[in-house]
Amino acid sequence: GAHLRRMWDANIGPGCADSPGVSHLPRISPLLWVGNEIAPSVGSFDVVVSTVPPRSCRTGARQPELTTHAIMFADGQGSENS
Repeated sequence: GAHLRRMWDANIGPGCADSPGVSHLPRISPLLWVGNEIAPSVGSFDVVVSTVPPRSCRTGARQPELTTHAIMFADGQGSENS
């Protein structure tokens, strides 16, 4: 509960909750977009590679179903132990 919430909050930095929090990178690929934890909930994407669980842009609730591929770093700051 509270311990996991503190771990999650430790990951929040400038821009993590900006909405829409997504940028198009057409010079690399016309299909490539990058974004923060809010980005998957503001668009329609075929593939979402996440390093943190996506969150709703409306409520802030976790939306793990928006991730198609999760890459969790073993740094103890995310949900790699969830």
